[in-house]
Amino acid sequence: MAIMKSPSRRMFAKMGVAAISACATQPASAMPQSAGSVDGRLAARPGVARKPSAQRGEFNLFESPQPLAFIPNIVDAKKPAPMILLLHGAGQRAERLLTRITPAAQARGVIILAPQAASATWDIIRAFRGAAINFSEDAQRLDASLSALFAQFTIDPKRVAIGGFSDGASYALSLGPRNQELFTHIMGFSPGGFVPFEDKARAKVFVSHGRQDQILNFKNAAESVVPDMKAQGFDVRFEAFDGKHVFREEEIAKAMDWFLG
Repeated sequence: MAIMKSPSRRMFAKMGVAAISACATQPASAMPQSAGSVDGRLAARPGVARKPSAQRGEFNLFESPQPLAFIPNIVDAKKPAPMILLLHGAGQRAERLLTRITPAAQARGVIILAPQAASATWDIIRAFRGAAINFSEDAQRLDASLSALFAQFTIDPKRVAIGGFSDGASYALSLGPRNQELFTHIMGFSPGGFVPFEDKARAKVFVSHGRQDQILNFKNAAESVVPDMKAQGFDVRFEAFDGKHVFREEEIAKAMDWFLG
């Protein structure tokens, strides 16, 4: 049974078959409206940019809640680019995670979108403190952020990933399966688990976890999260490493190459 290690921080319970495992500047504008729903279904879809941008480097897409975008300078505006929606861990800032992944993204020409959660952690994980399972303001904010990015940059619909670290990994493993018509790849770096879903498995999944993780139990990932996702029909690549609760360059590079391969 996939359970979050520390009940004082976050704890998920077993439900059904699956485990609840959980440089440049741009003028800022108001956050666009989102069509996202409380069941976690996102409306944003990639395509040809309606308002193409020549922006490169790191910048805020709009003023509030300040989702960060990183556009490698090698991105060709005439060609669809791969992109990753990157979700931070509990108590973290989006820019911290973005800083870790930008070297790999820059080298490979991958666009990164890194939003900030409305609270210390993501809505669905907060909801498990006794409330009903409900994707709420964070899902809506993600949808609006994706719509804003898709309006400015042409994204390859065959290479759109959602990924995250820690609580962000649990959120990615929960939201990704509900949006496989959008996300072709799902990445979980040191996850605690995922919220059950009913959609047929189509996306590819990458999971990494440190054997000495002191925050979210490695055994939970290795013996519950990964097997449960495989049982749902997902093609899962699992990377175990000797280390603690960290977002390492080695796993980032492996996930990037897996994504682009």
